[in-house]
Amino acid sequence: MIMEDHKGENVLIVTAAGNVRVIDYYFKGKPKDYDFVKGTIIKNGGLLTFENSKI
Repeated sequence: MIMEDHKGENVLIVTAAGNVRVIDYYFKGKPKDYDFVKGTIIKNGGLLTFENSKI
């Protein structure tokens, strides 16, 4: 969704360490011994977007 909505733009994503780990695994692959079930589950989350005015 972000890549489609902001194609050709610079995007900064700020998140918690758990989400960063999942994004990193998406690009680099997950370690074979990592078990997602043992990790903490994030129960509440949200998406906030801010856009700079282009003058």
